[in-house]
Amino acid sequence: MIGLVRFLTRVASSVLVVALSTAVCVAAVPTDRIVLLYEKERADSPNRQDGVVLDTMRALQRQLTDKHYRILPVPAEVTVALDRGPGVIVSFASDAGLSMVYSVDRYTRPDAGVDTVVAEVVVRASVFVGASLLSIEEGRGEIRLRGTEAARRINERRAMKAAAESAAEELVLLVDERLKGLTPEEVEAYAEVGRVEDTQIFELPMPPPVPGAEPLAPPARTHVIIIGVSDYRQASQLSGRPIQDLAGVATDVDAMERTFLEMGVARENLVVLTNQRATADRIRTEFSQLAERAGPNDLIVAYISGHGLQVNRKRQGMSMPAFYDFSLKAPESSPDFEELLSLMTQSRATRHAMIIDTCHSGGAASVLDNVVVTSRGAELSRATGAPAPQLLTRQIPSGSNVAVLSSARYDEVAIDQGAGKGGLFTMYLTRGLLDGKGVDTLRDIVENRVAPEVIERSRDTCRRWAKSGSGNCATGQQTPTFGYSGAGDMIRM
Repeated sequence: MIGLVRFLTRVASSVLVVALSTAVCVAAVPTDRIVLLYEKERADSPNRQDGVVLDTMRALQRQLTDKHYRILPVPAEVTVALDRGPGVIVSFASDAGLSMVYSVDRYTRPDAGVDTVVAEVVVRASVFVGASLLSIEEGRGEIRLRGTEAARRINERRAMKAAAESAAEELVLLVDERLKGLTPEEVEAYAEVGRVEDTQIFELPMPPPVPGAEPLAPPARTHVIIIGVSDYRQASQLSGRPIQDLAGVATDVDAMERTFLEMGVARENLVVLTNQRATADRIRTEFSQLAERAGPNDLIVAYISGHGLQVNRKRQGMSMPAFYDFSLKAPESSPDFEELLSLMTQSRATRHAMIIDTCHSGGAASVLDNVVVTSRGAELSRATGAPAPQLLTRQIPSGSNVAVLSSARYDEVAIDQGAGKGGLFTMYLTRGLLDGKGVDTLRDIVENRVAPEVIERSRDTCRRWAKSGSGNCATGQQTPTFGYSGAGDMIRM
């Protein structure tokens, strides 16, 4: 995450000229069209149907159209979702082009020292190429009203409309002037940040190992942190919406703890955080301390089980876990998987493995509106909150051997078999790790012992759900996914 932020900071000052002035076409990025999304910045911000918001929207569309842009359609169901205000997740598909997420505020205030009132409109916009934030811009329009109070009230609507048009014009001009030096190659580079296809192990095998690659030596020590949240009463209360509990997570945590102990991990090198102990601050602290304790020949393993959901303003698949104190009203206060992986790899250790069993049956994602921007416009998404491992590992600095294993694709659910058996993925993972006897690589374990079993069993479950109407599988199965950097696939536990 830190590396990505640095990259974006380097180029953020020169990006959107293609979007708002030159309309140069780059093959992979359609730069002659843009998605406009109005999102309430605060709960008390004006609704989309507000007259000033409608005036601003029309002015923005006119300004962009004058610059030869085609405004892509936004379906009614998307605008209705965005009308609900803060808490809506906006994410970006791998083919997303240009988009602008904007908010509007309007004020009337006395003009100090004179007998006038100021009608003011402020438009703030976050502009994106793909999932990359190019810039945050602001336009302001002010119109002064004179005369009696009654006359000012009559003219206020016209003044607000003029202020909205002025604010929209200023916003577009600022963006255009600041960013017009961007080349088509830079636009393409911006769009490529985080763009990578997810790996489906069974249907689409991982890239073959590097010729001559050998399994990494067994680690000197293995440090493990196991996190599981099954009790979501606190998160439901903080969010103001019900998030279902997960009966199988406690079984998963117990199974993973027993497995690592049987594999020889020392008790003092194993941290288990469940429910009340699994808060955002505690988890950040434990990840940092774990990274500090590990030596250069050690292996760090993190296992996370619970609900998952998409991250706002990022690529689909850059998801986040819902820990004990998670709130839908303030998701930015919780760490996403990218942050956790960054904390984990800031260590002398050169081997890291993150194992993620989240988004059980849709979970927290089922109570959220997830709007996804695509090359066709915007649409509501079924993405449930599993991470795309290849997206995460792409952010890791070179020289690290990192593996990320997820229980399902980002558009699938992870099947929770209840308190008796736990998660389907974790059940087969623990068997695979023990059968691997510390000799098999993670690649071998995933490809040969875990993924085929999970996919076959999940297909049976999905067929039963379809017949009974008791559940939904978007792809008809649960597909474990695997991403790695360096020789992460050659790690042995």
